[in-house]
Amino acid sequence: IRDFVLFGHGIAKVTWVLREEEVDMDRDEYSETVQQALLEVQQGRAQAEREGLGVTFPSDDEVVRAAPTTKVVVSADHPSVERVSPFDIYVDPDATRFKTARWIAQRMYVPIEVAKENEDWSPSARKKLTATAMSEAKREQDTNFEGEERGGEAEFVVVWEYYDLIAKTMCVFAEGCDDYLVEPDETPLPFPHPFVFALNYIVPEKLYPLGDVESIVPLQMELAL
Repeated sequence: IRDFVLFGHGIAKVTWVLREEEVDMDRDEYSETVQQALLEVQQGRAQAEREGLGVTFPSDDEVVRAAPTTKVVVSADHPSVERVSPFDIYVDPDATRFKTARWIAQRMYVPIEVAKENEDWSPSARKKLTATAMSEAKREQDTNFEGEERGGEAEFVVVWEYYDLIAKTMCVFAEGCDDYLVEPDETPLPFPHPFVFALNYIVPEKLYPLGDVESIVPLQMELAL
């Protein structure tokens, strides 16, 4: 809402968080799994004997040893809505409305250690990642900062999430890396992109709307003089 008032548009990124993890089965679950496996082998063996099939089945001991002792459970399954800075969203500049844009991209500053451990991204591409940016907080505190190449401490990688709204595909790549972190593929969403725009005063034939603060700037400047 603050972005809506100041800049004329606020942006929310709406996604779904789904995480799974492997945990140990308790004694009852393990016993049930083993019994079910033994039953299936016994039924298969009996059917093979009835039909005269020369099929070899594992012994009961082999079935017990092969039974899993862990299971996969869902640790998180919920929607996620996060505010995205208007300065980190780039939209097709030829569009006059967000609905007619050909592409939308989000810039993200990711700590280099976190980026290299993200298992959702290509392992080969992660090995080639290099830090190309510094912390925004450090940048604001360092009044003498003149860029990473002049003494700044680069510890973040700049990652781009790019949505092609014509082909309905998305990809992820990083600055300074030639390989895709996520190869271009069909957008894994029921809609073209995950961004929701709250628009303030619409300006005809202009992509970006007008905010409440921007509309009173001339009056405020006049009063200040």
